[in-house]
Amino acid sequence: MTGASNTPPTSRREARRLDRRDTILTVAKAYFLEHGYAGTTMSGIAAALGGSKGTLWNHFPSKEDLFSAVLDRVATAYRAQLSQILDPCGVLEPTL
Repeated sequence: MTGASNTPPTSRREARRLDRRDTILTVAKAYFLEHGYAGTTMSGIAAALGGSKGTLWNHFPSKEDLFSAVLDRVATAYRAQLSQILDPCGVLEPTL
């Protein structure tokens, strides 16, 4: 993702918020994998995080939104990995 260099530097507060969101997604991914979608609750994820449900709800208004963000993160990482495998030089069209 080369667009990151075009964004202005984030404030310390925004950096902490992004770090917290990253932590939430990491814990939520593991929780969903261990308990399944139906067995996962926002309360369970909050307990696994060691934080409050309020913090979790501030980042994700529902379990569905959190699950969607986890899936998006995993899919993005997979696409990046696949692109690297198909053509490490970055020119994908001729390879396909």
